[in-house]
Amino acid sequence: MKRMVVIAMALVLVLSLAACGGNSSGSSTTPSAQPGNSQSANTGDTSQGGDNDTTPNNNGGNSGVNIKDTSTDNWQAVVKDYFGIDISLPSGWSVDSAQSLNGISDVTVKFSGNLDELSSFAETVFDLTKAVTADGIQSATGSTVYTSFAETEDYSDSYSWKWFHGANKAKVQVIVEKTYNGLISLSIDGSTK
Repeated sequence: MKRMVVIAMALVLVLSLAACGGNSSGSSTTPSAQPGNSQSANTGDTSQGGDNDTTPNNNGGNSGVNIKDTSTDNWQAVVKDYFGIDISLPSGWSVDSAQSLNGISDVTVKFSGNLDELSSFAETVFDLTKAVTADGIQSATGSTVYTSFAETEDYSDSYSWKWFHGANKAKVQVIVEKTYNGLISLSIDGSTK
């Protein structure tokens, strides 16, 4: 079992590094501040992050929680602060784990819940991300613009997309999928263009 977890974590690390590679522009790939405008799904109000700065960074957003300190208790505040989306869990779901693997620009949350609700949860997250971007939703692996949630399904029980968010146009990729051990995983990774 431990070996499978180590292999899975190594795979995630390799895929993360591969996603960051290929920058031929010669510019620095040092992560910068994350997006700050957030829109609450419950109220529709737009609020600005930070005190005088409208862009939260990895030192904490509106909630004051540093992304590297993501936990099962604060993951929703971190996702709202850094990515502008206010996610609520379906009734009966619980959070098994929440963390930022790189401590700078990503959040991964694992849930226990009804797998029959995976698609509707992913569609809700899609709709929330669509509401916070003016640039549209794109394929996670290309520049194809998605006009509907149905286009996001990569394979059975796996959905992914990306969007550009905030004043610094941070590219944010979302993956919602069923894990090998029957959990539901939400991964949000933000990086600059």
